Amino acid sequence: MSLRLVELLQSLPICRLSPLTFSKMPLGGRLGQTLVRSFHSNAHYFSPATAKLSPQQVNAYIRLNEQSITGEGAVKSFDCNRLPANNPIEDRDASAKLKNSKPGQYLFGVFDGHGGDFCSQAVCERLYNYISVTMSPPEILDVVRKTNYDISSLVDWLHGPQSVFTDVMDNVYKAKLAKLASEILSLSEETTIKENLISAFNSLDHDLMIEAAPTTLNRELQFNSMHMAFQGSCACVAMLDDTDLYIANTGDCRAVLGIQDEDGWNALPLSQMHDAANPSEIRRLLQVHPNERANMIQQGRLFGILAPLRAFGDAQFKWSARDLKHVERTSAYDIPIYGKTLIPRGYQTPPYVTAEPEVIHHTLTPKDKFLIIASDGLWEQMPAEKVVQLVGGHNIGHQVPVNFQPNSNMSLRDINEALNKRKNDLKKKPQDDNVCSYLLRHALGPEHQRISETLSLAPGYARFYRDDISIIVVYFDSEYIKDKYVT
Repeated sequence: MSLRLVELLQSLPICRLSPLTFSKMPLGGRLGQTLVRSFHSNAHYFSPATAKLSPQQVNAYIRLNEQSITGEGAVKSFDCNRLPANNPIEDRDASAKLKNSKPGQYLFGVFDGHGGDFCSQAVCERLYNYISVTMSPPEILDVVRKTNYDISSLVDWLHGPQSVFTDVMDNVYKAKLAKLASEILSLSEETTIKENLISAFNSLDHDLMIEAAPTTLNRELQFNSMHMAFQGSCACVAMLDDTDLYIANTGDCRAVLGIQDEDGWNALPLSQMHDAANPSEIRRLLQVHPNERANMIQQGRLFGILAPLRAFGDAQFKWSARDLKHVERTSAYDIPIYGKTLIPRGYQTPPYVTAEPEVIHHTLTPKDKFLIIASDGLWEQMPAEKVVQLVGGHNIGHQVPVNFQPNSNMSLRDINEALNKRKNDLKKKPQDDNVCSYLLRHALGPEHQRISETLSLAPGYARFYRDDISIIVVYFDSEYIKDKYVT
């Protein structure tokens, strides 16, 4: 990162960000500390009417967390970025490759926390390891179940979480993965990728609930486990198995495929939002809790409190009333509570919330150009069709040649026409190289004044106008897919 960018960040009159936000950045030593001190020292309160950020300051903030990474096989490349509204940001995002299964298996995921960032951090750190275990061959499972292995041997992180947990917690996590490996080895039948993804989601959520039980003497471990369990996190994970795409979604994040045909760009949703606006989710809940229609869904929320109907954590809507009363009486920890009391009115037959994902399978074709995975903070600002149009236009805009080289057979007239066309095309060239930064710009504006006002909101105040936004855009290699598709 250049010194000029550091100076711009130091001058930003924006909301104070948590050091945890910076712990996810590839910044070390004095530079990272300088940025944290800079944001803390500039923690002023600004009204939108008086906010004046320069275009350079806006660019620096929007691009602060962006990354662009080259892939292989069906993955040509992918971009990612995130923008906080909460303090600290409750979103997480990560991409990785599985180490112990067959080659060409990618994982891309966005994790949208609520009630805090403990749960989303835990899910982001741990879920891919659970998926890796469910996909691993018996010889690897045999090693994992003996706990004499390095957790980092399961997943090759391309971008993602920097662990904020302790060695004690790591030992607990290894023990849980060892138990999962033993359970898988005890099964004789083969399983599908869809079944493995569902198993990984359910197993992790089950372990989050078990770990939060007030039985440990380690105060730090108990504090972290309770907060992970009583906060919540939605999750949308895309697994690419060569040209087979699986979307495992729990909650209100979304995955949308960008398709290009002779009519232009089309958006193909590959996930559903699991909330009260989804009739199939309401039917699912009523099948499990047939006599609780009056109390269960109020004002479009579960018990009038929780919006997503599927999520990790949210023990307040999963544990029995007896267990919740015990926590209420004995807990010395400031656990997050939704509503006025720990036990919602009309609470009868939990669990009401599940972490089980809905899995959609799609085989890629040459027309499938990119995949967008994002937390609901993006989709609240723009419909899927517009997002796909923006990504498609961004890709085409970056294909405009910067340096013009005339052909030896071209006449002066041809050269003049080509230069005029290039001049007009360059006017359409996107301001951001990273497509996720480009989407963030449009979600906030895209006019500079509006973006400046939004980014000038004081700590916590931004949350009244928008949510945290995390985005991953995966570009597919059309030629690679075409060869597979023809074969």
